[in-house]
Amino acid sequence: MSENKKKPPKPESSGPLSFSVNGRKIDGQVQAGVIHHLTQHFHISSESGAAPDNFECRPAGGEFNPVSSPEPAPRANPGKLIRPGGPLDVNSRIYIKRDTDEDVIDELSRPRGLVTVQAPRQSGKTSLMLRIHVNAKEILEDEGIRPVFLDFQALPGRCFESLETIWRTVAQEIGAQLEIAHEYPGFWNGDDPYDRNMNGFLDRCVFKTDKSPVLLCFDEVDRMFTTPVKTEFFSSIRAFYGRSAFDPAWRAVRWLLNTSSEPAFFIDDINQSPFNIGEYIRLRPFTAGEVLRLARCHGFDPSPELLDRIQTYLGGRPYLTHLLFYRMAKAPDQWERFFDGATGGGIFLKHLKRYLKQFQKDSGLAEAFKQVIRQKGCKKERLAERLEAAGLVKRDTEQNVICACDLYAQYFARMLK
Repeated sequence: MSENKKKPPKPESSGPLSFSVNGRKIDGQVQAGVIHHLTQHFHISSESGAAPDNFECRPAGGEFNPVSSPEPAPRANPGKLIRPGGPLDVNSRIYIKRDTDEDVIDELSRPRGLVTVQAPRQSGKTSLMLRIHVNAKEILEDEGIRPVFLDFQALPGRCFESLETIWRTVAQEIGAQLEIAHEYPGFWNGDDPYDRNMNGFLDRCVFKTDKSPVLLCFDEVDRMFTTPVKTEFFSSIRAFYGRSAFDPAWRAVRWLLNTSSEPAFFIDDINQSPFNIGEYIRLRPFTAGEVLRLARCHGFDPSPELLDRIQTYLGGRPYLTHLLFYRMAKAPDQWERFFDGATGGGIFLKHLKRYLKQFQKDSGLAEAFKQVIRQKGCKKERLAERLEAAGLVKRDTEQNVICACDLYAQYFARMLK
């Protein structure tokens, strides 16, 4: 290169710059965020980090939106966001599949399959169950399987008066959902015990002409834990499962049970229940990679720093993470204020108050959690297990009991003084 060739003059960098994006003038208050976004997403480099005056940016594929923070604005349509709360639609685009989903599916694909899924409320248990129930033929790769869904929380109290009433209710639901009830109006004999009625119902009704397996999906079975027949009911499930070793009808029945509570806290003898046979699966929180996938469903592509901050703050709890991204997508310029657990709970207050009410009823549990927040562990293992089942604590690599996330630590440190 000739030494006499003139170098292009450097752009002036003193004073505020003025440039436009798609014809809109951008002032100095957001220019740093815009330059960051441009250099990250359009690979523009500059020794000074400045953009030339009157720079026009028209990226292919859409309009560029200037941002006022280092994090990119969401690209999702706020009008198409899915409101958090309750089970997701069975084909929802924001359902995040976890490794444990495959464990559940693998067991239910086998004859005599039995799975118990335990996780705190708002962790995705029902969403998983409904996806399997509605798409059972495809998911379990069995064109003949006949799924039945029963929500125990939705049943009237009179159904839980005795084993007779609960199993008759189950049989009625099976008959209605398989559309065979009208064919066998007198299937239940009030003079016979419930187990004989169930055996006869399967033989003479469910499998009389169709030998295809039946998948029983029992959601929120922890409703039974507060009933007088809790021990007998779960013993009866185990007994029916035991018959599948020699009874062709019960062998064709597969079981999927969901519970938010840890059964061992409510059943005197776990060996007289279905919870220590088959597969017992605890749904874990989202990993960082799963949180990233959920963020992208909402139009975000957070930096590693922000992703780590979200994971630390919410601990991968599915509902809380969904709620955060939903609110961030609705108000992307206010996302910082959603990390306000220490000042009152903010958008997570309703969720936090549910735990607070439980602590107000159980001073021993509250004191145990206070010790965890103060990083003193939990001396009583039974209380630690209850806190862990509720999703409030977790175990570190050395099995020490620590708070599940910063949100809980910040909020309850203030509320449990």
